[in-house]
Amino acid sequence: MKVNALMALAILALLWPAAALRAAVTKTTWSDAPAREFVFVENNSDDNFFVTPGGRWIRV
Repeated sequence: MKVNALMALAILALLWPAAALRAAVTKTTWSDAPAREFVFVENNSDDNFFVTPGGRWIRV
């Protein structure tokens, strides 16, 4: 009888984390963000790329 109880505890110990991981996964759906303009810039001298917000130029 002790063997059956030990086997049941072993199976429970193996299945418990799987149930907890499945319960921890949730899907969140976010609404779309407002449209923004961005400028993708390539530096030809060293092939670097960067993105900057469009329409927000400042005077230097």
